[in-house]
Amino acid sequence: MSSEDKMATMASGCCLGVFALTGWIMAVTGTAIAYDDCDSYCSDKYRNAWWSVCYHAVMYLVLLTLAVSDSLASCKTTMMGFFVLAAAQLTWLSNDVITAANACWTAENAEYYSQLTGFGAFQGCSGSVQSGISVAAAGFILLSTCDYVLIVALGYQPRAYSSTTVPEGRPGKTVADTYAAAPAAN
Repeated sequence: MSSEDKMATMASGCCLGVFALTGWIMAVTGTAIAYDDCDSYCSDKYRNAWWSVCYHAVMYLVLLTLAVSDSLASCKTTMMGFFVLAAAQLTWLSNDVITAANACWTAENAEYYSQLTGFGAFQGCSGSVQSGISVAAAGFILLSTCDYVLIVALGYQPRAYSSTTVPEGRPGKTVADTYAAAPAAN
């Protein structure tokens, strides 16, 4: 890898890191605000959020440690697997939090939405719970987007996409050239 490629990779990683840190801060802040002023209807909804936020903090610290120590190449597949799990969890959690936000914003139809979403006896949300849920949802969406970008980046292998590979002992033969040429017709 040339020094220019390393600089481009580092710049891309730093930009992604800033987005991930921003999303993580938004997720922590929003979840804390919503959980602080939450009744029993939403306290169960945020238990997974805390686990997911902590899991992401550990995953990004491990990724940063591996990248700084030049050990990431040997652990790319494992890290990609962990980020697939994290992205699935955050996608589900984003949907759950957005559903809760929709229930808060439609408090005038409280009876219908409490039956639809399973929140139980729902009387609406306070302003801080509404804003906390909105900030948490934005943070979860930003973090899951970063996870999907990392899945693609960790799964990328430049040599896997080469159009001309030369098998040993058969110079001039390419992957696309699987059969010998047919003799010309007279």
